[in-house]
Amino acid sequence: MSKKAKVVVKMGDTLVDQELYPALLILNQMGIQTEYSCAGVSVLDEPEDHSLYAYVTIFDSPQAQSFISYIQEKMSHRVLISFEQERNRYDLSSFFIQHNRSFCHALYLIASQFQKQYFQERVLNA
Repeated sequence: MSKKAKVVVKMGDTLVDQELYPALLILNQMGIQTEYSCAGVSVLDEPEDHSLYAYVTIFDSPQAQSFISYIQEKMSHRVLISFEQERNRYDLSSFFIQHNRSFCHALYLIASQFQKQYFQERVLNA
């Protein structure tokens, strides 16, 4: 079985993996700033190259902290989260090597659930 070629799309000034784009869009719409967010792509990587694992970098903020808590609860078996204090950011990556697409899909589902909960809470607290 051959792997599907990686497809990238433009998000702002950055190329991101099409598989990860829906999750990144939701996070950005909620004010959660992402960077280097593309199944292993960073400024130093070629966007079209495949990576062994998927990851997303999220800058620290109150919204990001809420999302990090939520994703830890919902995806504890799938996500590894580290915090870089000197850069004030979180790195989220898949526990499983070569499971980029399923990680991206799971991240999208969790981001969608979080977005619904986030906006419901805002409406209730308004």
